Amino acid sequence: MGRLDGKVAIITGGTSGIGLETVRIFVQEGCKVMFCGRGEKVGEQIATELGESCAFTKCDVNVESEIKNVIDKTVEKWGKLDILFNNAGGPVGPFRVDQVKKEHLDANFSLNFNSMVLATKHALPHLVKQPTSSIINNSSIAAKKAGFGDPLYSACKGAMDSYSRVAAMQLAPRGVRINCVSPGATATPIFWSGSPGSARGAKLTAEENARKQQKVEANIMNNCASLRVGRAGTGIDIARAVCFLASDESMWITGQDLTVDGGMTAFDAPNKGWMADPNPVDPVPLRHKLSKL
Repeated sequence: MGRLDGKVAIITGGTSGIGLETVRIFVQEGCKVMFCGRGEKVGEQIATELGESCAFTKCDVNVESEIKNVIDKTVEKWGKLDILFNNAGGPVGPFRVDQVKKEHLDANFSLNFNSMVLATKHALPHLVKQPTSSIINNSSIAAKKAGFGDPLYSACKGAMDSYSRVAAMQLAPRGVRINCVSPGATATPIFWSGSPGSARGAKLTAEENARKQQKVEANIMNNCASLRVGRAGTGIDIARAVCFLASDESMWITGQDLTVDGGMTAFDAPNKGWMADPNPVDPVPLRHKLSKL
């Protein structure tokens, strides 16, 4: 018997990395999963691979009507909604405070904060119909410690943490739990292939992806003295934590942030930072360097 038997979930940003691994583990645990993303071709391939318990809807989470469409299709297909994993997001840039423009603020908050708030809003009427339901928001250790994200991305994740705590207290009497998961240095395809379904990513073979992942993992280890467990994180490391927060095993947990970072935030080492070059003259994030591998 799976930990998510009989439940229905939505996962945003589910076509690669943490999102894709979460789709897979949810299906393995008996859940019906609607996942979304911008890469329609790769999304349909994944849904076919995983079978009838899984479905894909193309969605740009920057567009509220498209978020609502995913939720409506999920309830239409399976009759209910138990779990929402707000996973879509990522650094948009710029990486220096003196380069920020209004459009950068709008783009960062639209992707990394507004989309989560709006998905929660539209999912809520369905979630409250269940005896207990769960929302998990994908935050980051960048919200907690400098050196792991650019200023705007870090600010968005900090806002997500605060929103989740307060919303969890409002919704607890209605049976809805809200928690965050905060990944540390996790080697996912966004480092080397860009957005899922991108032309660049589509050209890579399985062997090329494996080779690039090894390079990214090595770079993370070289730049992160506080990563004490001997390896970089993977998508499945985070997906397992999300599965726990989605399951009834965590029914007495709400308003919390589960950090999954291999000890990075626990050990105060002289970190180079996996997201930012320490050079004060030209602080180009390591993420940007890794994307050129």
